[in-house]
Amino acid sequence: MSAVNSSAGAVAVDISAARFQAGVARGQWRVIASEFPLLFVAIAAIEPDGTTSEYSFRLELTGFPGAAPEVRIWDCSAAGPLPQARRPQGSPRVIEAFKTWGHVANYQKFRVNVFGKERDPAQHFAGVEDDRVSAVKELMRLPAYKELALSQNDGGCAAAMLAERSVAVPFVSAFVGSVVMTQAIRIGSGEAPCVVLTGNLGDLRTVRATMGKPAARINFACSLAPANASLSTV
Repeated sequence: MSAVNSSAGAVAVDISAARFQAGVARGQWRVIASEFPLLFVAIAAIEPDGTTSEYSFRLELTGFPGAAPEVRIWDCSAAGPLPQARRPQGSPRVIEAFKTWGHVANYQKFRVNVFGKERDPAQHFAGVEDDRVSAVKELMRLPAYKELALSQNDGGCAAAMLAERSVAVPFVSAFVGSVVMTQAIRIGSGEAPCVVLTGNLGDLRTVRATMGKPAARINFACSLAPANASLSTV
């Protein structure tokens, strides 16, 4: 059985389990739509004024249960993340949990996805867009980057020279980049890659992986050019 079929089967088992269905019967949650690897559910809620409501969530379940799902609070009608103004309100902990997180704010958690014929990246990233402008502004407000910007020394810790300028090199990016290279080597060597790798660099015991299948055939397509031109590979 392939990793995809195994994960889809695990999701189907959990959805049909008695405990999950009991919650459906009590009105605590319901399944809106399910088309693996995506699952959309609605969760009942009580607002600060006592009125009842519900919130929808998008779960990306590739590698489940070996890999933790990607969960986003979702606006099903707009097929995108729920705007901040419409997210759950209440205690500071609730607001913090459901705030719009910048993509550069967390330097410990990582997730690597490997796509192939059985996994469509367009479906995986459907409705997900990077907020590049606000993300960069949030990044530049961090104390570590302010210190780097004020520093006159090049080539120090977490910095490298690029085109004669000092640039930041977050450790997590270097770590994940090396992990990606290992998966490319595995694929090129005819070995099965990890289709999903997740973890937290603060505690490497949290690393989880779901193995895929070796490629049936490996093709390296390239176009040769004159000596004074570039070599492009696909």
